[in-house]
Amino acid sequence: MNAAVRAVVRAGIILGASVYSVYGGYSGLVSDNIRVTPWDEVSGYLQLGGTMLGTSRCIPFQKQAEVRKEAVFNLVKRGIDRLIVIGGDGSLQGANVLSVEWPSHIESLKEEGRISAATAEAHKYLSIVGVPGSIDNDMWGTELTIGADTALHRVAEALNAISTTASSHQRIFIIEIMGRNCGYLALMSALISGSDFVFIPEQPASADWKEKMVASVESRRASGSVFCMIIVAEGAIDENGTPVTVQMVQETLNKVPGTDSRVTILGHVQRGGIPSAADRTLSTILGLVAVKKVLAALPGDPSITVGISNGQVIGRDLMTCVENSKAVGKYIKEKEYTKAFALRDHVFQESYQVYNILSKEGPSITPDPSKPFIGICHIGSPAPGMNAAVRAAVRTSLDRGYPVIGFYNGFTGIVEGDGCEMTWASVANWTPSGGAILGTNRRALPSKVGLAEVARGIEEYKIGALVVIGGWDAYTAIMELREAEDLFPSLKIPVIGIPAAIGNNCPGTDYSIGCDTALNTIVRASDGLKKSGTSSRRRVFVMEVQGANCGFLTAVGGIGGGAQICYTPEIGINLQRFGQDVEILKNRFMHCKSTSLILNSENSSQTYTTPLLKDILQRESEGLFDVRMLILGHVQQGDVPSPMDRIRATLMGSRAVDVIIQKIEDGQNWKGGYGVVNSIYKETSLEDMIPTMDLQKRTIKEPWWSAMVAVGPQLQAPPEATPRYRPLHDTLHSSPIRHLSDISALRVLGKEKAIVKGQTPNHERKNFPYSESKKPIAAPAISTELLEVEATFEKKPSVPVSGENPLPLVSAQPLPQKNQLPSWAILGLGIFGGISIGFYLGRKA
Repeated sequence: MNAAVRAVVRAGIILGASVYSVYGGYSGLVSDNIRVTPWDEVSGYLQLGGTMLGTSRCIPFQKQAEVRKEAVFNLVKRGIDRLIVIGGDGSLQGANVLSVEWPSHIESLKEEGRISAATAEAHKYLSIVGVPGSIDNDMWGTELTIGADTALHRVAEALNAISTTASSHQRIFIIEIMGRNCGYLALMSALISGSDFVFIPEQPASADWKEKMVASVESRRASGSVFCMIIVAEGAIDENGTPVTVQMVQETLNKVPGTDSRVTILGHVQRGGIPSAADRTLSTILGLVAVKKVLAALPGDPSITVGISNGQVIGRDLMTCVENSKAVGKYIKEKEYTKAFALRDHVFQESYQVYNILSKEGPSITPDPSKPFIGICHIGSPAPGMNAAVRAAVRTSLDRGYPVIGFYNGFTGIVEGDGCEMTWASVANWTPSGGAILGTNRRALPSKVGLAEVARGIEEYKIGALVVIGGWDAYTAIMELREAEDLFPSLKIPVIGIPAAIGNNCPGTDYSIGCDTALNTIVRASDGLKKSGTSSRRRVFVMEVQGANCGFLTAVGGIGGGAQICYTPEIGINLQRFGQDVEILKNRFMHCKSTSLILNSENSSQTYTTPLLKDILQRESEGLFDVRMLILGHVQQGDVPSPMDRIRATLMGSRAVDVIIQKIEDGQNWKGGYGVVNSIYKETSLEDMIPTMDLQKRTIKEPWWSAMVAVGPQLQAPPEATPRYRPLHDTLHSSPIRHLSDISALRVLGKEKAIVKGQTPNHERKNFPYSESKKPIAAPAISTELLEVEATFEKKPSVPVSGENPLPLVSAQPLPQKNQLPSWAILGLGIFGGISIGFYLGRKA
């Protein structure tokens, strides 16, 4: 949540607003615990869990209109008539009630003489934008809420530790996961851990679940399973609506002779800890979009909630989202489980279907010896999550009646006959494992090991289809097999690639398996470097990350890691740009004793390598800062897979096999890849992928994330320290700019001088541009890069969910430009409910 606070505060300042914080949630709103928040106030927020503003559940605010009127007064006396709330359905509903009552409260305050008629006229309406924040991921209208991914990280860490104990002592562990009316955490926890059973409220257990579970546990033990894990959502029930608790499960299992079970309730450990890379990025992007929409809101515009749907940020009617979210609990209580399940997003539904396949005791049918084998192999560099993809592919194939052969060390294994038949039990416990158990080989392309030998191996093993899991080399291999089909008929089989590359440079997908784990490695390293720099002061760190010719890790890692400067291969480095960045750093360290982080892609420049950048920075620092260098290297490839990578790998592995089996049965000689595009898991033919590929640079031609390169640096450095604001910095060293109209000229790229009126020098003031009086100020200009972030997600029209028509991401009215903004914009920020954040924007009367 703190990452969201940081995003809205700094975006508000960049876009011309002054920021206030509300401490203590709705209680703070009522008690007037509101104060100004400068840029530096949110420094270091990215890596902090919880909320720095505090939170509370204010029952009087929920129940008493007079209390809400007091909140209205505390807002309007500061000129605040716009509100952003980041939180769950309760917090958003409370804000909507405030919006509905606002006009009557304003009129009442005017009649009481507490506000002037002019103030009442200027603030007739309250505009609201909601941002979903909940570890349960229970908000309708978005695929992911702020906090859910971090909670999954905490759960995954606990389950990894529990599985070690469970296997050592051959015990059954029953784990309770949060989620009263939403089984997201429980379902995904079961999926990423390979748990044997899961109980969730949307899909209740049958009335005879006890007998079935006992029989299944005994069968698993008889087949050689040494331990068992059972996940229970705190709101789990059976089909009669009777609660299913961990204590009930334990009591049932303890009746089985020789069974030793233990209960673990994770509780509030799921709410804490350092935010994950995905949560930091999600919080930042949603925060930026929310600020933009608040600025663009017009009186009478409907209250909306922004969220992620089909790979883009979209806005939906706030109360529709709240009502549909609450409807899930209503349907569960009424035993309308099908309707409750239908209100969950497509990823939730698909994950449940895949889990039901993979968690069985064994395949539904015995493999048919008349059916061809499905071959599986890796190629390229290892990526965390490869093993989860193999497990899903193997078990789905066997469940469909197709035998599987796994080849060790890629196509080399096909040529050398180094393959073995995979069984249901042989891939047990593979999901949490890092690396590639089947082995991989970067130099094992079919053309390298011999296309004729590969064809002969496929024929000898009676391979009817091939699943290739890997990075760019996987798609190169598929192209080579396609080109050689006329020479070797045995290659005329369906072949599907599953993207697994930490650099996320694969075609036909928005995300490759392994990239999220690598991002979390980068973020953790960034946090460690910053802590070291905070202790030492005046230190610049240059960190090199992998990715070859794709800058995804640098761009997105720069958001989560809080990098001030990012160098990617797509943009590159030249002398002019680097010289500007050196001046930025020098200006920064003239005004503060701090630390800065530079992220550099390994192939951003053949000339300006990371060691050279470090040496030049040290030479040009003029004693203002020290420079240290870190090359992360292969540590990015070998970590334990993150929850997000396990989920993607499992869904891709299972669904890719479904596609390839359909091609076999249709008699199609199809070749292509499988991936996630706009949050939809789908296949893409080789013919459709090739035009999107840069074969020379081994990356995609138009990366969807390109607009995100500037986001991290934009929010890390104060506006005056970035190149586009440098003219202002060169001109002004003293008093803050009180009004946007004080700036009569300012070129976006920073080459023209800003003419600032009414300057009052004050060289002793340290924290430019914030005055010693702590009065609110406006930012020098509007960043075009910040405004373009939204386009990252606007790749196609949004798909309505359950018949609901989503609102456009940007309202029909354009975002106010410099000369259209109020002369004094005011912004406020607070925390409401369990974990929620309020954010306000208004005009000073």
